[in-house]
Amino acid sequence: MKALLIIFILCSLGSGVRAGGASEGDAARLGSPNSVVLASFDSDDGSVLQWGVVNDTVMGGRSTSQFSVNNGALHFTGKLNLNGGGFASIRSIPQRMNLGPFEGLKVRIRGDGRSYQMRLMTGRRSVAYRAEFETVADQWRDIILPFSDFVATSRGQRVQARPLDLRSIQSVGVMIADNLNGPFALEIDSIEAVGAR
Repeated sequence: MKALLIIFILCSLGSGVRAGGASEGDAARLGSPNSVVLASFDSDDGSVLQWGVVNDTVMGGRSTSQFSVNNGALHFTGKLNLNGGGFASIRSIPQRMNLGPFEGLKVRIRGDGRSYQMRLMTGRRSVAYRAEFETVADQWRDIILPFSDFVATSRGQRVQARPLDLRSIQSVGVMIADNLNGPFALEIDSIEAVGAR
């Protein structure tokens, strides 16, 4: 097994379409002022998250990816290769986050027309919780992802697991695993926890 590739960068912690096509009422409710910025990339104030790359090379795959911060956005780019894995991802280095008071995530993105996943990890290393979202090529969109839409997965497959414990989130991430070979490019402007109860 090849060594896990981790690249660190400091990014500030610090804008509605639901992935499955939510109503305007859902977007308004979840996009309320009761929110907290988990990650933004256009200022130097606030706390910091460290980001890393995790590709299918950890299991012998051939996909590649990298990220950079330019012009106030995180750029996640690379090339998916279905020969030996078929996924590429970035995730924040573990840091305890209590998202219990909130109802979902709002992510401002500009994509390439491909499908992506937002992922949440707790202390259970073998299980991640994912919610899929679509992108429109070259268009900025606000994606609303209710926590109720996140499903438990392990090694890319849905599994039976305990409900997502929002009080014990350790890491947030973005993955591409849409079964398509070729280049991809996603820009992330911000990630917010929204809809405080």
